[in-house]
Amino acid sequence: MSNTAQSFLEFVQGGHYSKKKNAESFPKEAKDELRQLLYAYDGKRFEFEKVGMVAKYVAKEVREIDQEQLMLDLADYILEEHLHHVLEVDPKKLTEDQKEDLTQFYLPATYYVRPTLNKVGKGYTKPQDILFGGQSEIELLTEIRNVSAHFKRLDAEYERLKGEWAKDVELIKKKKLKTPIGSLSYLPHKREYNIEQILNEKSLDFFFQHGKVNLERLNEWIEMGVLDSSILKKNRIVTDIALQFMVMTLDAEKKMYQGMEWRKKQLRKRAI
Repeated sequence: MSNTAQSFLEFVQGGHYSKKKNAESFPKEAKDELRQLLYAYDGKRFEFEKVGMVAKYVAKEVREIDQEQLMLDLADYILEEHLHHVLEVDPKKLTEDQKEDLTQFYLPATYYVRPTLNKVGKGYTKPQDILFGGQSEIELLTEIRNVSAHFKRLDAEYERLKGEWAKDVELIKKKKLKTPIGSLSYLPHKREYNIEQILNEKSLDFFFQHGKVNLERLNEWIEMGVLDSSILKKNRIVTDIALQFMVMTLDAEKKMYQGMEWRKKQLRKRAI
């Protein structure tokens, strides 16, 4: 048996996979229970310094983007040779023939490993019965904190192992490795396009008809100070306000605010 197959067996048979799945599902259910306990209290933020946790309601805007107008505005602001940084192809706007034509613009494929458990493998996973009732807010928060930290460690180890398995020569060659508890498949990620090449060969009009703005990259450019945030704001429509219930450590909240403040300072420096 190869080292890859052996480590897969050890992770599952040793109970680590089962613990990871249980640790992943517990916090959501515990947060729902905590939300019910806090429902009767006034306020939007509840700090529990004793256990270093905070629970809060955060208003989040539900937005729609006028993609067509946003692209037109970006074309006015950015030189065409730089537009590929913030554009992407929208598969929903392509016919099957167009999808086939665009395969010539694929970037090199990248791969990942997908583990699949068979009936024997699933026998090593034991769903945890979660029973609530009687726990105080402090007890629930302590469990959420501890289980979330445990999941983070297990998930990091799982991702590390998948990275190691993806280097297995036999798996790369055969694309699938069978074991007594299931299999490991070597699969391609969703293919990405060379946007710069498409833009050069098909022009900007192609993206007006078959593309959209990559909002993640656009926001990066805004944070870097390359573009003013107004270009996005004027093409953004708020359709609803959703109230989200969040639970995190006080340390995580502090780091989040520090990160936001650091980004604001960086933007102010660039503006000087």
